Amino acid sequence: MKALDEFKNAMHAFRCPLCGGDLSVSGGSLVCEKRHCFDISAKGYVNFLAKPVRSKYQKELFECRRAVFRDGFYRHILEGVIDLIKKFGGTGRFTVLDAGCGEGYYALGLKEAFGERANVAALDIAKDAVIMAARGGSGIHWMVADITNIPLRDGSADVIANIFTPSSYSEFSRVLKDGGLLVKVIPTEAYLKELREIAKEQLINKSCSTEPVTEHFGRFFDVLGKRTVSKTLPVTKEQLSDFLKMTPMMLGVRTHELDTEDIKSVTIEAEILAGKAIALC
Repeated sequence: MKALDEFKNAMHAFRCPLCGGDLSVSGGSLVCEKRHCFDISAKGYVNFLAKPVRSKYQKELFECRRAVFRDGFYRHILEGVIDLIKKFGGTGRFTVLDAGCGEGYYALGLKEAFGERANVAALDIAKDAVIMAARGGSGIHWMVADITNIPLRDGSADVIANIFTPSSYSEFSRVLKDGGLLVKVIPTEAYLKELREIAKEQLINKSCSTEPVTEHFGRFFDVLGKRTVSKTLPVTKEQLSDFLKMTPMMLGVRTHELDTEDIKSVTIEAEILAGKAIALC
């Protein structure tokens, strides 16, 4: 089993999420001294959750996301993340964690961009997403895990990528090495503005300001760099249907009632922040 060998070669980076103890490979599982046991799935991932978690994101959402990513709509976001890692992430070999990896697009993109230089780990709390991600290729340590209880040792990561997902800054600071880099991607007011406009009467969060998130980021990390990346791209009816199903923005929206006839393009705009953890006295 290739996944077994890959986890075995990276045991120095992992810890038990239940007791914080060291993990070792025993048979087809990762086991700590207190006998907490986490099986390495034949599908190429490890489930580190103590009990199943019901995600609000269903399998269809991740399937539609994969289709949208396949069609290149988010390529400029990935490229922006890669550029900031190259600029601020140091040289030589490094470990990067995709925290909130979904179906794996960004983790796979980072592995492709950096090759053998990067030891890539990726986690998400949604098991369906991680199963889908693990089908995308080997060479990545895929994990079903909680972003607030990351099964990595203190100071084990050089870079964390946190892309369009919630954060746990205290946990990120624990996992990052001294001087480590966090790259966070935040949707702007223009993000999917075409969809937001037709659904505005039903949206719970009508604003998408980056300011509160940026301010909170700055309490934990020294901002090294910041950039806005944006593209407005033509969209087919089939692709538009995927967008309506893949974005959490539309959860709870009666999408069948929306008038999408005039939408011919979508805007993918985000702010990307790069920061170094602030040392706590």
